[in-house]
Amino acid sequence: MASDSAALIVRTIDLLVRGSATGTVRVTCAAREGSIALVQGRIAHVHAPGAAPLLGELLGIDREPEAREGWIGDRLLRSGMASSGRVTTAHREQMRTRLFAMMTWRSVRVTFEAGAPRVAPGVDAAHAADLVIEALRRSVENIPIEHVKEKLGAQSWVLTALGRSLVARAALHPEEAAVAASLRMPIGRSELEATARHRERALRFVYALSWIEAIALPTATGSMSLLARKTTEVRRSASPRRLLDMTAHARPNEARGALRRLAKDLHPDRFAVHASAAITEASTEVVAAMVRAAASVR
Repeated sequence: MASDSAALIVRTIDLLVRGSATGTVRVTCAAREGSIALVQGRIAHVHAPGAAPLLGELLGIDREPEAREGWIGDRLLRSGMASSGRVTTAHREQMRTRLFAMMTWRSVRVTFEAGAPRVAPGVDAAHAADLVIEALRRSVENIPIEHVKEKLGAQSWVLTALGRSLVARAALHPEEAAVAASLRMPIGRSELEATARHRERALRFVYALSWIEAIALPTATGSMSLLARKTTEVRRSASPRRLLDMTAHARPNEARGALRRLAKDLHPDRFAVHASAAITEASTEVVAAMVRAAASVR
């Protein structure tokens, strides 16, 4: 199931959604070109050549309405062959299926063209995070659970920035929400299984997140940019409040909370065994300096 394109496509969509963008995401791969139409940060249409059945097929309609002009969904509504609710549900299924198919393409190039995209009138655009999560659920529902456990292994996992954005925006099942909350800090598979009643669904959800790089091993989640900034501040003898990112009006008793928040991204364990000795030394130096700073805030 793994693809080198899935994370790139989802990351691009996520960034555009944050800016409530309107336009067309072009996804090209060898001889194929797909597109994702965005309207104010919501997905209104997905085109992926040969990737999904037609709307009429999803609705179980064998014959076309007599009128041949306009969007098929609109024609079905006007002819009385389908209700608005059925057309909306079928269109969402079509977008979900096409988005997943596009995420399996290899070595894609992703571009964005701003401006009003061509979409059918009256289309009910979907929340992008919901559509991504729905596509991922569908992709893993038939994978043997033993395979899922094997892929997750015994190591700990944690949400990446993309993962935090997705789970904050998407409608999640209760067990998915419980697991997502646990994944804000590094957590192992056995602990993940204990966080939800429906363990298989929870593990499949985590496995699906790994496919788009929405979770990662803790060794890859330490914030290098934050570490670089804090290393500079330590070496320039920044004030305790500056080092802890505390405002001038923050109360002294807030120092410990500030330390905990920063240490989540800067503790040497977050860079772990695969980090270079220089990174481990820098993170150790910075965390030690912040501990001293928190104790000295008055």
